[in-house]
Amino acid sequence: MIFIGFGFLMTYLRAHSWTSVGLNLFASALAIQVFILSKGLWQRALNHLSFSNKIDIDFPTLIFADFSAGAVMITYGALLG
Repeated sequence: MIFIGFGFLMTYLRAHSWTSVGLNLFASALAIQVFILSKGLWQRALNHLSFSNKIDIDFPTLIFADFSAGAVMITYGALLG
């Protein structure tokens, strides 16, 4: 729903119909990556962990990243509307 659904919600714009789907894919992927990186950064900063360790990507992190991308897409739609 995040990657394709929100993009097809914005295809009513006749001039930019397929472009909105492409921008939705790009913005969703970017939002998920930014969430994962910022979550790892804040976990290490607040827990006084070393920044040389790897950022753990597990299933709950991906679910929360998907919800954050959904919030970004809802805000994107509100700005367009």
